[in-house]
Amino acid sequence: MATTSSTSSAALPAVSSLGSGSNLPLQDILDKLQDNEEVALTNIQTQQSEIKSKITAYGTIQSAIASLQTAAKALTSADTYNAAKAVVTGDGFTATAQASAVTGNYSIKVDALATSETVKTGAFTSRTAANGTGGTLKVTLADGTTATVDLSEDTSLNGIASAINGNSKLGIKASIINDGNGNSYLMMTSSATGTKAAVTGLDVTGNSTLATALNYGSGVTNSNVSRVGDAATDAKITINGSISVTSASNTIDTAIDGITLTLNEVTDTAGSLRITTDTTAQATAIQAFVTAYNNVASLISVATAFDTTSETGSVLTGDSTIRSVQQSLAQALRVTNSGGTIASLADLGITTDTDAKNGTLKIDVNAMTEALVKNPDDVKALLFGDASLGAKFTTATTSMLQTGGLIDNRTDGLQTTYDSLQDNYDRTKDRIDADIASMRAQFVALDAFVAQMNSTSSYLTQQFAALTKSNS
Repeated sequence: MATTSSTSSAALPAVSSLGSGSNLPLQDILDKLQDNEEVALTNIQTQQSEIKSKITAYGTIQSAIASLQTAAKALTSADTYNAAKAVVTGDGFTATAQASAVTGNYSIKVDALATSETVKTGAFTSRTAANGTGGTLKVTLADGTTATVDLSEDTSLNGIASAINGNSKLGIKASIINDGNGNSYLMMTSSATGTKAAVTGLDVTGNSTLATALNYGSGVTNSNVSRVGDAATDAKITINGSISVTSASNTIDTAIDGITLTLNEVTDTAGSLRITTDTTAQATAIQAFVTAYNNVASLISVATAFDTTSETGSVLTGDSTIRSVQQSLAQALRVTNSGGTIASLADLGITTDTDAKNGTLKIDVNAMTEALVKNPDDVKALLFGDASLGAKFTTATTSMLQTGGLIDNRTDGLQTTYDSLQDNYDRTKDRIDADIASMRAQFVALDAFVAQMNSTSSYLTQQFAALTKSNS
């Protein structure tokens, strides 16, 4: 018995990999079992992928609807219909119109332009040498305003110019002119145009050298400062041949309500200014709306398409929510203006593009332009009023885009389903992992058991063979 026990123990083989001990395809069997179990995981992932595709499609469509809402609101904006255009014939001025401008015709003659005034000092032999020490410059303008600047940091011509230009409250700007003969002059020009911005006084205190060189104005004798050219002037225009307007600036925005005039040159004859309704803003808004609508319609068409040849649908084919979106948008297009010449979108040149076959619209630009020019009130009623195209689309898109709205509820539901599938995936994977681990343990035990049986069988066969040989 001792010999048998010793021999049996020595015959047990070690198992290096699953199936190696038994020579059975246990690993292959286990792999196939795992693949079979994981079909359930693949099915879940396929469902998740489909849901993600739907969420992405809705996100794209939602963004396009938001752009459509913006375009619809532009149709309901007062600025779109109250926009005015200024048309100038003749020379001397240009004009721009604000929305508040009233249509009308004006004649405008430019009698004088607003100019600034310049004064200059006498010659300085150096622009870098100091001119005394310290000092304060006081500048007085024709309107009575005054301001001062400290010159003590640098009393050279360069330093004085820098100090003046560094103080915007003075109302003047300084520059230095060299005559090529070693002389430099300080030029001081009013920052603004008009008679009230003219320089009437320059007064230096605390520096007698600069006082002699710069003092200017009433009561100053033997001044080295003099005016260059003509005195400052105000702009003057005559409107409609009888109304005279004076301005300190060549830009006049108070003469005619909503109109800004920019004067360029004096004229001998009056130019004309015509204020009309600007249909460009309306045409742009209409075209932007059609473009935005077509973008939404095209995206929905692609997302819901069904291929009859392959009998396959698209990501949102058969989706009830997207059908509701389509129906809402189609309903919002049904607007009328009872009694008006422009009674429908077709009268405005907007029709369904039957060639595209995707629900998009097309515009007859000539028809639209004619309607805007000849029947502006009808167009405004069709697009702008309470039951207009703009109002209906603003309402429809709001119900789609708002929190708790049509699209929000749908995407929330899809996300909930996705999350539920993820939970199911995680549970299924954990179960499969546990099942495979259990089966692997059983296969390992089976492999070891079969290996032991094979070893025992081999040992017994050897023993029987030896016994038979001994008996013979």
